[in-house]
Amino acid sequence: MKKQLSLFIRAAAAVGITAIFGGDALAAQTTTVNVHHQVDVRPAAGRTFYTAQQQRGPVAPEAARPVTTTPVTAQPARAATTTAPLNVKHLADPFFQPTTGQIGSVTDIGWTRNSYDFKVDYLPVNFDGSWEARSLFLKQDLSYGITDYLVVIGSVRLGHDEFKMSFVDPAYSSVRNTDSGFNQYGIGLQWKFVDNNEWVGLIGGYYQWQEVANAFILDTKLGYKVQGSTVYGLGRMWGVNWSENSYGNGVTDNSDPLRASLFIAFDRDVDNSVFVEGGVGIFTPLDDQWSFNLEAIYGYYDWHSQLGIFGSINYQPIETFAISLYGRVSAWDSANSGTNFEMWWWDRNTPEALPVGNTKLSGYSDIAFGIKAFMSF
Repeated sequence: MKKQLSLFIRAAAAVGITAIFGGDALAAQTTTVNVHHQVDVRPAAGRTFYTAQQQRGPVAPEAARPVTTTPVTAQPARAATTTAPLNVKHLADPFFQPTTGQIGSVTDIGWTRNSYDFKVDYLPVNFDGSWEARSLFLKQDLSYGITDYLVVIGSVRLGHDEFKMSFVDPAYSSVRNTDSGFNQYGIGLQWKFVDNNEWVGLIGGYYQWQEVANAFILDTKLGYKVQGSTVYGLGRMWGVNWSENSYGNGVTDNSDPLRASLFIAFDRDVDNSVFVEGGVGIFTPLDDQWSFNLEAIYGYYDWHSQLGIFGSINYQPIETFAISLYGRVSAWDSANSGTNFEMWWWDRNTPEALPVGNTKLSGYSDIAFGIKAFMSF
């Protein structure tokens, strides 16, 4: 018969585990499944104003992009050897934003996955296992052009999140938690400070709220136009204010009458964190309808660093509508370098959280993909 978490941890505690801090640090989470959240205020698919993972996890200002200022006339038929005139303003261009009185919309339906294996030291039994967090979400961004260069952006995200912790020892059941609902809101301003024949640049400031944290986000991009493409650099910074003073990954065993919880702490006794990203990208129109976007982003997220690759292929059949398929994957992550993280346990009858042991992660990865619909009106 599968054992519950509380039975396992109490057996381990009998051989020498002692509490090292009072239960107040995690007390707010002992009666809610919020402990399982993968905390991530980074944007899904590498965009600012959040997705992830969960994955750090994270509303994007893509809504600021749709913009057209003049109608596009029908193009005459072209011979196969003729280069397209590229008169269309591509709505998926990362530098697009509405002009005065215009409204932009980006609807994002996406899926993210964060996973890793963990190994726990000094316990007399095998408590190694794996973590997986999946999210299926719908995110809506709306923007309005205050002037030709300044826009206001609002975002909301509806998600269904699943968190699972599995164990190598078959005697212990995997623990799965879910959470559904509106779990992210954001608002901000974005200013296009340059746009001429050679250069284009923007800077934005946003406020973002999530269930486990709120953040102030600064985002900037500067691009150089060359042979129809825009090659650009980007930088982002988050000032994160945590709802509690510990964050990480964990689950609560709802089949256990005592609702035992396991928690891998990425950091404790912390109220604020700073995340920073920097990278390079290219946006290239292939013709009046097709374009692609690629980005390579290096990020420092307080407890780990990551190199991520983002890409999208975009199709715009008419002037006011475009659709995009996108994906993002982590190419390297410092979480796999052998850093020790603390694992903790508690239940309803435990006045103090108990340390289970030091935990090392391996195989850490983030992946996201989805579809976006861009509109302007």
